[in-house]
Amino acid sequence: MQKNPLPIAEDDADRKLLSDVSRVEWHLVGIPADDGGPSYVFSVGLYHSFDQPEIMIVGLDTGTGGHLINAIGKQMQSGIRFGNRDIVDDIAEGFPLGFRAVTNQHYRSYLGYALWFYESFDFPVLQCVWPDKRSRFPWNNECDESCETIQRLIVPDG
Repeated sequence: MQKNPLPIAEDDADRKLLSDVSRVEWHLVGIPADDGGPSYVFSVGLYHSFDQPEIMIVGLDTGTGGHLINAIGKQMQSGIRFGNRDIVDDIAEGFPLGFRAVTNQHYRSYLGYALWFYESFDFPVLQCVWPDKRSRFPWNNECDESCETIQRLIVPDG
């Protein structure tokens, strides 16, 4: 994959993002919970560095979400690929994680910094989804409703 040139930094936050992508191949953006919704964290640079989807985790605190995305990024760095509908057991201790494609209709609301970085909507994103306490994902019929609600992008799809 031919890498696109990086955007031009306009401030210190941009320079930090670009430095992280150049140095460690991705950057994390954490958004705290507010009246508009739950906290979430997403990567910027995984697609640029590994031709793999950016990762977004909704509903966990940004530290925990960032830790999980870094673990996923390290696996991508070693050549492991992730795709829509994958379920993996070896990232989070004690519970599986699932992945679902995020449609670009959500990019502007949730992934503004990634849009700046890629200068387009032309990059894939997977939402990393965590299960309820009984290891049921939001797309399972008997999943705890609060688990589904807080991970708001997921639509049960069997």
